[in-house]
Amino acid sequence: MKFQNCFYVLACGLFGLFSCAFGDVPAWVGVEVTWEASDGETRRLSGQLEFDRLPVTRLERGNFGITNLVPLENGEIQIRHTGETHEGAPVFVLQDYQGTHRFLWNVEALPVGARDTGMRGLEVGEGFDTPPPVLDLDLEEPEPVDEGATSEAPASFRLVPAADSPVNAIPVAALRYIHFQALADDGFRRQSYTGRYVQYSRAATGDQGRVQPVAATFLGGEGDEHFSHGGFFPDGRIYAAGMFHDLSFLANVSPRVIGRDTNASDYPPVHGTDRRGREQISYPASAPVIFVFSEDLSAVEEVIRLPWASGQLADVQVGNDGALYVALRERQAFESLAGHVGEVTVVENPGHVAQARQRAEARAEELRLAEDALLFRLSPNLRNVDWAVRFQHAGIGFTRLQSDRLVVQRGRDVYFVEGPTGDVRQGPNVEHGRSHSGMVVDPRDGSFYFGGEYHSGTGLEPWRCPFLRKFDPEGHPVWSAYDWTGPIVGVQFFRLVSDSAVNDVIADNSGRLLLRGWSDGGNSVFTRQPYDLRKPARVGGTASSIWGASVLSVSYLIQMDADSMEVSGVTRFLSYLPTSNTPNSISLRAYHQMENGQVAIFGHSAFGLIETQDSWFDPWYVQYRTNRHALARGGPFFALYAEGLQTLRISTILPGARAIDFAAKDDKLLLFGSAEPQNNSYGDETPAMTLNAVQSEFGGGRQDAYLLLVNTAGDPNPPQIPERSW
Repeated sequence: MKFQNCFYVLACGLFGLFSCAFGDVPAWVGVEVTWEASDGETRRLSGQLEFDRLPVTRLERGNFGITNLVPLENGEIQIRHTGETHEGAPVFVLQDYQGTHRFLWNVEALPVGARDTGMRGLEVGEGFDTPPPVLDLDLEEPEPVDEGATSEAPASFRLVPAADSPVNAIPVAALRYIHFQALADDGFRRQSYTGRYVQYSRAATGDQGRVQPVAATFLGGEGDEHFSHGGFFPDGRIYAAGMFHDLSFLANVSPRVIGRDTNASDYPPVHGTDRRGREQISYPASAPVIFVFSEDLSAVEEVIRLPWASGQLADVQVGNDGALYVALRERQAFESLAGHVGEVTVVENPGHVAQARQRAEARAEELRLAEDALLFRLSPNLRNVDWAVRFQHAGIGFTRLQSDRLVVQRGRDVYFVEGPTGDVRQGPNVEHGRSHSGMVVDPRDGSFYFGGEYHSGTGLEPWRCPFLRKFDPEGHPVWSAYDWTGPIVGVQFFRLVSDSAVNDVIADNSGRLLLRGWSDGGNSVFTRQPYDLRKPARVGGTASSIWGASVLSVSYLIQMDADSMEVSGVTRFLSYLPTSNTPNSISLRAYHQMENGQVAIFGHSAFGLIETQDSWFDPWYVQYRTNRHALARGGPFFALYAEGLQTLRISTILPGARAIDFAAKDDKLLLFGSAEPQNNSYGDETPAMTLNAVQSEFGGGRQDAYLLLVNTAGDPNPPQIPERSW
């Protein structure tokens, strides 16, 4: 079985950034060069382009670091003259899977040599397990080029044809094309896809198409929209909420305003620039908006808007009776909503006031107090505010327990708010004692978890030590996990000293914890049970192999029993460069644990995402069978693990998706966030998915709000994998 080939060329000694695996032999690649001779005739010359660096200046810094030169669908890569000039020099472009890259040559001519013994060809194995040599072409230019370098820089490359050539040098100004040959008569070949990318793609059969999209929709207009919160009502209907400054895109539903409305025109847009100097617009009139959808996401049933500029949405959660608990951060027109409630419970913050007053007096400045936060209950009919609590001078976060009690965090303070009544009482002061990633509350009983890391010397090297600590609802310690000091893990018997940290924790009604850990390598304590270094954890799963990585930050996913600390599964999810059999990076940006133990993840993958064969968009494994030039992909993706994190039920690109998060009910999974109209990673332009959509077309701006409803227990719908046709 043959697989699509890729072309990598190694730029040896490129400003000292790379080393060459072939000793003093210069890098080379088969090319065909086309130029316009002085007599006006078009000439062509085939041969090898040899170089130790490419003397170019990039015109746009952008995404020009081309380390993986992968052909377009026709198997070709070209450098071509655009017909333009920049400060008198001709402008060239290179186009490959990453896009189009404009540059200038820093030399006046391409020198041409000759070889009597014929040209070398790069032969590679065609099997799955024959790793080709690692070859890279890199057009990065880490150092600036001095003025005048175009005429003074020595040539660091040359074209070598098989026999004598009619020219000694080709002027750069005369160049029209340099065609990198994918497969030439003289034996030049592109490298085969091989190694773990191929092996995992072949093994990732998925779950026979049982994980199926039900509906996917944009929601937005000419501005930038985003859903920051979403979930399911007890009756199965769906809600999604975010900050919106314009609702003119709504077709058949008129928003209902909760509170005393304000005029959006009183808060005009503010124009400015970001840190990179790009123009940006902020909208002070933005308001929290809650959309209510039918249970199949096919229709918008209600839209609830708070007054313009009434606050910044912090959280929305649904109660057992269908009421919504909403947290806001104050803005200019806070009272427009608070006045709608009647009496509001106020939780003072004297510590903040005292610190702010002391700071103002010391600096002889005006007293400045932080904004307040408002927590309120929107009745099950979504028409009345039943109660509200105002927390002074700080933002809040809250967790709803199974009993509908809310556990509210304001800085280091904990409060309990009874969901049905709004009664407030002070909670415990939990002394965690170390830097941590935030307090997490167990919705079963109100226990607290703190995860993080601290530093401890091993006697051999410094070590960042992870920890996870549990406290009961009254703030008393229960257990501590992964909490070993450096000298213990640093002994030769263990040597598990890769810097590690617990970054995030999810606690849910299932009694399992889902941890996201970080490590700078594979020899991490996360591969062991958190209570006994001598006892290995169950580590594995598709695309989890880490050998061969150089400097790589690794994300671990860990399932742990919340009561016993027993770890039931550990995995790492990586991408792989298709031709060098090397692990590549994946950024995990959201993850969710369903009540049945399945784990959904959303992230962004570097080149070489492992897609299951039942991916929603034909994966490379399917495409290459009829297209020898099919490419691996990267970019935003969605994946779903079975319980235990060893089996990947689906992995698929999610074109255009941005900042996605999850909610679940029974076998349904809701993805909410925002999306662009198409994928923009590594030359892939697959359109964003819409299906049974409320709004099938992208509304405009940089992004629209986006929802995707998934059935994780559909009937089998196995992929159709064609016979190879080439």
